[in-house]
Amino acid sequence: MSTNPNGILEGQGIGDHKAILGTTTGLAEKYSARRAVESPIAEEMMTGFGLGSSLNGLYPIMTHIRADFSFVAMNQIVNLYAKFK
Repeated sequence: MSTNPNGILEGQGIGDHKAILGTTTGLAEKYSARRAVESPIAEEMMTGFGLGSSLNGLYPIMTHIRADFSFVAMNQIVNLYAKFK
């Protein structure tokens, strides 16, 4: 995020004191809430936000804190993003 001004971080628990096992510690304070977006527990929405922002020139870094919910996100990837023209 320091080398790419279009980079944004999006996910659950970014500003939490555990900071996703320490991987996002201090990023919300360093880059502001505009670039470190805390999202609700809605994996399909998070994926849609990430895909939509990438289509509009941003570089999203998404954090899904549980891999078993990644199948919920597949709707956005397979049914929407793959068919975008």
